[in-house]
Amino acid sequence: MNVRPLNGTSQQRWDVSGWPGTPVTGVDGKGIVDKNCLMIKNTDLSVDQEALHAEIASLKAQLQEARDEAELNLLQLQQVQEELEYYFQSNQDLQLQLEQHQQEEWRAEVLIMALLERIEAARF
Repeated sequence: MNVRPLNGTSQQRWDVSGWPGTPVTGVDGKGIVDKNCLMIKNTDLSVDQEALHAEIASLKAQLQEARDEAELNLLQLQQVQEELEYYFQSNQDLQLQLEQHQQEEWRAEVLIMALLERIEAARF
């Protein structure tokens, strides 16, 4: 990138040939631009740069907010998983107790039937 004052001109002009992304403008079309034009471009660049910095700061804040929310969601998910495991285990324990009580009920019915048969047999 060449940015240098041109000698031998009546006005202050700068050679910006080879400046990336800058179209060739100027009096002779060879990349010669007035100093005032460069100042305007610098001002535009600083405004653009400020806008970019503001956008970057906004995006960083949004990213941090998203990370915080993701961390909170993960903690809540872990809590729900622990509760689910607790209720699953409780259900398993209740199922086991139910099966044991059903077996005891069946055994009690068998014993009661046998007792009733003995009482009927004792009457006759």
